[in-house]
Amino acid sequence: MWMKGVAQMTYQQLSNRFSMPVLSKQKYHQVRRLFRLTLKHWRLLFTCWWLLVVVRTFLTFGSYRTVLDKIADEVAKNTLQSGRDGLLAVWAVRQAAKFVPAATCLTKALSVRWYLAKSGKACTIRVGVLKTDASVIKAHAWIILDGKVVIGGENREHELYKPIIDL
Repeated sequence: MWMKGVAQMTYQQLSNRFSMPVLSKQKYHQVRRLFRLTLKHWRLLFTCWWLLVVVRTFLTFGSYRTVLDKIADEVAKNTLQSGRDGLLAVWAVRQAAKFVPAATCLTKALSVRWYLAKSGKACTIRVGVLKTDASVIKAHAWIILDGKVVIGGENREHELYKPIIDL
């Protein structure tokens, strides 16, 4: 109950109650938004965080093929109900990735694909490369869902990369 009371306080009330600024205004609003999440959203965040940890571990000690095989198994099982919102899963992966060390674009893309495969939705992971001035080759992965880039396409960054494979 105490947490709910704190979540409903304004920044000024919170600062006065503790007689000093507890958080910056921006951090205060971020924390307040977290308290407003429903149990469904918390469950989704935890699920996506766990998927990110599992995918990151597979990528560290194995290869992306191992993850794709696991995703293929999920497609065969189709364990969750269809009709889950793909964009909500993208949001959850983006938020949860902040708490997973070395959560690269490939880690995020594979996690979103795994979650969507569990819910019966199809998406494409596209991998592209970019050659820089110093003859360095950079790679990037992004997800295409219903013809739109939903993760890995922030600031239209993916347009700089030449697609080489769709997974």
